[in-house]
Amino acid sequence: MRLDLDRLTAKRQFINDNLAFLRELAAMDEVVFVNDRRSFYAAVHALQISIEAMLDIFAHIVARLHLGIPRNDRETLEALRDKSEISQERFERYFEMSKFRNKVVHGYIDVNAPRVYQILQNELGDFDLFFADVKHIIEQEQARKANDG
Repeated sequence: MRLDLDRLTAKRQFINDNLAFLRELAAMDEVVFVNDRRSFYAAVHALQISIEAMLDIFAHIVARLHLGIPRNDRETLEALRDKSEISQERFERYFEMSKFRNKVVHGYIDVNAPRVYQILQNELGDFDLFFADVKHIIEQEQARKANDG
C-alpha cells in the first residue's frame, strides 16, 4: 500500500486526543470560557495543531497517491476534490479550517474568544467528517491494491 497507515493512525489519534480536550472546553459556560485566558489559549492551540495534523494527513495522501504537487493547503484540498476523494462541501469546510489555522498563526490578533467558543460548540464535528473521508480513502486504496495484486 502506498499510504503509511501507521503514520496516518498516529496523526488521527493525535487529533482524537485533542478533540477529547476540546470537548471538555466546549462544556464550559460561554462567559467563563471567554473570560478564562488559559482556556481560550489552550483551545486555540489545540485547534491549530489538530488542523495542522489534518492538513498533514491530506498532504500525505496527495503525495502518496500521486494526485498532484500542491504548493499550499488550498491546492492540496483542491487535488483531493478534483480527484473525487472529497466533495465540494467538504473541501469548503476543510478550507475554512485551514483559513482559521492561518489566522491563528499569522493574524492571531484577530482571533477572539467568542469565535473560538462558537467553533467548540458547532464545528468540532468537521473533524468527524475528516475521519470518515480518510477512512474512505484508505478503504478505496486497499480495494485498489487487492484488485491489482
